[in-house]
Amino acid sequence: MSDIERNGRLAEYELQITAEAHAAFRSKCVDEAIQLARYGEKDKAYEKLLMVVAIDGVRAVMQGHVDSAVMDKASEQLRHPNN
Repeated sequence: MSDIERNGRLAEYELQITAEAHAAFRSKCVDEAIQLARYGEKDKAYEKLLMVVAIDGVRAVMQGHVDSAVMDKASEQLRHPNN
């Protein structure tokens, strides 16, 4: 197993175990941003939305590792179809 595949498996595992917590945190931040915006606290609402963007960015990077591992494994299989 290559380093790319190993990193992909680790990333996939982390995505799975943190999915529920990330979704809850994301929802909480969006709800808080809405409430803050209603009260005219634009800067604080913007900070909450930046937290949402950050958590989505982390998940996108982790998904990128998973995708790279899938592509690496597929290319390895094409190069060596009998293995």
